Amino acid sequence: TVVYPDGTEQSTAYNPNSIGLTWTISASGSSDYVFSGPGIHAGNTNDPVLYLYRGFTYTFVNTVHGSHPLEIRVSNGGAAYASGVSGTGTDTITFTVPMDAPSTLYYQCEVHSVMGNVINIV
Repeated sequence: TVVYPDGTEQSTAYNPNSIGLTWTISASGSSDYVFSGPGIHAGNTNDPVLYLYRGFTYTFVNTVHGSHPLEIRVSNGGAAYASGVSGTGTDTITFTVPMDAPSTLYYQCEVHSVMGNVINIV
């Protein structure tokens, strides 16, 4: 059994492609998502630029639920990006980055377009 930093367990053999990170997301009014978790310096960060690796899985736990539904998009204000995305933006989104994902995506609030930032896919 593999136990990940967020406390989740996997009973299968080690698979480097199954490694992922979990961020908890809250909000600062209707202007910023506030991220906490791995790689976030000084506790919490407003709308950080994210760098995600192809083939890895990332989890976004939205604690502000229906007020600020999170969506992964193809462009700022654009359509939803669905490949590898599961869950709902009002609760938890799991994103396994496809190998053919575009090099730039965005995360954005479905209600407040100023909330969000770039996702660089590497």
